[in-house]
Parts: sequence; C-alpha cells; structure tokens
Amino acid sequence: MTILVGYNASKESERAVIEAAVAARARGVPLHVLWFHIHAAGDSFRQVERDTHEWVDLQETLDALADKLRESGVEVRTELRHGLKPQAASVILDLADEIDAQMIVLGWRPRSRVTEAVLGGVAREVLQRTKRPVLSVPAASGDG
Repeated sequence: MTILVGYNASKESERAVIEAAVAARARGVPLHVLWFHIHAAGDSFRQVERDTHEWVDLQETLDALADKLRESGVEVRTELRHGLKPQAASVILDLADEIDAQMIVLGWRPRSRVTEAVLGGVAREVLQRTKRPVLSVPAASGDG
C-alpha cells in the first residue's frame, strides 16, 4: 500500500505533499507523488508538443522534491502525466486503483461558489467519486 498525493508546484500542493509525507512516515508506507500537467482545452497540437518538451523542467522539479522527501526518511515514487483538466480527477482515481493507495492527499484553495461552478474542482470531484480516504489540505490563510 502507499499514499498518493497530487502535486503541481502550487502552494496548496506543496502543503499537501508535506502532510502526505507526515502520513507516509507515520504509517511506514511509500509516498507516490503525481504531477498531472494540465493543458488548456484550446491548445493546438503544436502547443501540446511544446509543453511536452518542457517536461524535462517539470521532471527536474519533481526529482528535486523527491530528493528532499527521501532525505526526510520517506520512500518516494514520482509520476508525471498530462491531459485536459476534466481528465485530472479520473487520472488521480485510476492511479489510486493501480497502486492500491490507502489514502489520497490533495491540496485545495477556497473559491467562490460561482468560480467553483464554472471551473469545477479536481479535489471536489475526487472526493465525490472515490471510496478511498481523502485528506484535503487547504491553502494557508495567507496563501489566498
């Protein structure tokens, strides 16, 4: 078993990784960090291809994060995937099934009801669709 945490270099996801690392260390299980890179719905093939070339930078950031976590005593696996925002929750849930995650950890930031209705929320969708425990880590009050 393992703990799955969603990451995207935001303050919310950085806080989620910290909480997930604490939980993994306490349970003596590995931490699986997923970075789902979101493309804009209107991106051309050329833009998606350009984004894919930037994966080297994303992977280096993910590797540096994994190194810090390992230094703190956490066994870490990382994964970088990409797609459109509506796919994000499904990717998280499918990966949770693949790795038999005992818990999913996600960061989130409070939004107005209107913003949430228009943009939707990956964390909300995961919460609604999973049977696994989910630790939702809110943004710090000053992170707004």
